[in-house]
Amino acid sequence: MCLYRTFPYASGVSSVHYANIRGNRRLSGLLFDVATLHALPRGTKENRCALNPLFHQYYQKKISEGKTKKQALKAVQRRLINIIYSVMKHKREYVNPPMARLKEG
Repeated sequence: MCLYRTFPYASGVSSVHYANIRGNRRLSGLLFDVATLHALPRGTKENRCALNPLFHQYYQKKISEGKTKKQALKAVQRRLINIIYSVMKHKREYVNPPMARLKEG
């Protein structure tokens, strides 16, 4: 079974199938949505909070480093992928590290 979808490239009488090196776009989109859900604050103006303070803090750190919002979300996505890989590799449950409360404002 091929992990990548192949695309034909034909010229004249020759025909070659190349793997899509960009990866699985649907999986990437799904992970981007999960990163967005966990990193960005949700709720009303008076009661906004992030679903996961760890990812929100990492997102804010990337913004302060000069990254654009989309680049910061991609960095959160990459961190999420690293966590998923580690959980699968070591076969352990993921537990968020303890954190101090985020500053108001």
